[in-house]
Amino acid sequence: MPPTSAPDGATRTAWWLFAPPAAVVGLRWLLEWHADRWPGPAVWPLAPFDGTRDPAWALTAFGAGAAVLAATGWLLRRAARRWGRPAARRIALGLWVLACAGGAVALALRHWDARLLQPLPDARVTVAGTRPQPASLRGPGGTQVVLRWEAGEATRGGAVQGVGPDAPPPPLLRQATLPPDAAAGWQPGQALRLQWAQGRFGGLYATGWSPAGPAASAGTAPHLP
Repeated sequence: MPPTSAPDGATRTAWWLFAPPAAVVGLRWLLEWHADRWPGPAVWPLAPFDGTRDPAWALTAFGAGAAVLAATGWLLRRAARRWGRPAARRIALGLWVLACAGGAVALALRHWDARLLQPLPDARVTVAGTRPQPASLRGPGGTQVVLRWEAGEATRGGAVQGVGPDAPPPPLLRQATLPPDAAAGWQPGQALRLQWAQGRFGGLYATGWSPAGPAASAGTAPHLP
C-alpha cells in the first residue's frame, strides 16, 4: 500500500507549533554570534538584591500566570463550541506565535540594552556582602557582590529613568556578579566609587569601580541566599 501522508491542516499546524520557537532559538544564536564578533562595552548588570524582594511577589506572579492560562483555556473552549475547533485552533496558534514573538523581543531588548548606555554620575557605595558565584549555563561565574548605595546617591542628578520628584527612590541594595580577580578580596564595609550607567531600555549596569576610602560604618552584611 502506498504510504499515507499527513493532511495539509496537520502539516500547517506542525509548522506553526515548531517554527516560532525555532526562530527564537535562531535569534538567540544570532545575538550570541553578534556579541562574540562585536563585543560591547564591559558592563555588569546591577539587579535588585534578592533579600529586598517581597516573597509574596513570586506567589503573585505564579497565581497571575495560572489565572491567565486558565482564562485562555476557558476562552478557547468557548470559541470551539461557538465557531468550531478549527477556529479555536487558529486562535491558539495565533496566541502561541505572539508569545514567541514576545520572547524574541525580550531577547533583542536585553541584548541592545547593555550596548546603548547613558552614563550616570559616579556613586559612592559600600560593599554589604560577597560570595563566590560558580560558573553555570547562565553565566561565567565570578564573585557575587551586594552593594549599598548611600542616601541620595541612587537618584543623584535625576538620571535614573522613571524616578521623578514624587516617586519613591529605587532600592538602595543591588547585586552584581563581578570578575573574581577584581572583587574576591572585597570586605563588608569597604567603600567604593562606582561608575555605572543606565541601559537604553532601563537596565542598570556597573562599568567600573575604584577605592573610595574607609566607609563611615561597616553595617551588617545581608544574608546572600
